[in-house]
Amino acid sequence: MKRTITALFAATAGMTAAAPAFAHPGEHADIHLGEAAAHILHSPFHLAGIAAGTLIVAAIVWKVAAKR
Repeated sequence: MKRTITALFAATAGMTAAAPAFAHPGEHADIHLGEAAAHILHSPFHLAGIAAGTLIVAAIVWKVAAKR
């Protein structure tokens, strides 16, 4: 189960990092991390994706912890 949770964290981080480039292709060649973070935090769609991913990961962690 550790591998699954690690894979989910990696996938969530990867999608979050790539989201601005997919949303606005061609405009992010020289984007800085601060700009990307500001863009993600001010976009309701990105925040909704982060919230959904967080809930999914939290539910999985809760179920794994409950089994122990």
